[in-house]
Amino acid sequence: MSTSIILAESSLETVPMEIADHPAVVKHARRKGKRPTEILLDRSYHHRAILKLENSAKRGRPDIVYHVLLDVTSSPLYRNNEVKFYIHTINDYVIELGEKVRPPRAYHRFEGLFEKLFKVGEIRSASGELLLRVKRMRFDELVSNLKLDVVVGFSRMGERRALRDIVAESLSFE
Repeated sequence: MSTSIILAESSLETVPMEIADHPAVVKHARRKGKRPTEILLDRSYHHRAILKLENSAKRGRPDIVYHVLLDVTSSPLYRNNEVKFYIHTINDYVIELGEKVRPPRAYHRFEGLFEKLFKVGEIRSASGELLLRVKRMRFDELVSNLKLDVVVGFSRMGERRALRDIVAESLSFE
């Protein structure tokens, strides 16, 4: 059985046009030497601007994606190519990781890499291997394209259950 992990509705996006002229965003972009719409939306820097956005409570948390990315890619399952990892964003983009990708350990390098990814669409290694690819895709399209036998979703609004029970139940579908 092939296993995929999807981090759904991730708060990973570049600054949207409607707040690109906000003073906090402009100041942060200037410090980074980039245009406001080319930097990641980050609540740490852009809190007041984010409050003006729809779904503001779900926006501006690339740090969560960063930590999950480090955890997944550090796992033996991922390192042995036994699990694929996808990041689905709240704006319906899907980021696909290539095999055995080792993400930057420093957060500022993660930011730069993902800012570049959103700008160019694909990151490849010097030898041409796919590292990261971003494309427009809804969550249901991703799940459909992966042709998964079992889908297990975790939500803060879901039923509280022990992880071992969820795994046991999922494995019983094989």
